[in-house]
Amino acid sequence: MSYVQNIIVITAYEDTVVQELDAWLVEEQQIAPRSALVQVDQYAGGIKAFEADVWVGACNYLKIDAFVKFVKRLKVKSCYPESFQVFLRDEDEDKFVDVEQR
Repeated sequence: MSYVQNIIVITAYEDTVVQELDAWLVEEQQIAPRSALVQVDQYAGGIKAFEADVWVGACNYLKIDAFVKFVKRLKVKSCYPESFQVFLRDEDEDKFVDVEQR
């Protein structure tokens, strides 16, 4: 049995807080040795480079309250806090929700 949470992270270029979030997810969700988040912005269409870093991942039975608290702490540490956005969608939800609204 599983219950999947889907995650989208958007940051300014090379904001290191994503590595901290990924490490937290790997440890908390016991995903090791692989990464919990995968960078996908390089696959954007068009003739120009996508102007943000975009990471996605899916976790099983994510500890949402702990995840939200950790994301809010990271936002304060971010080089570009206004550009650090994290969206979450539970398996039974219809749309992604900004973690700041949880």
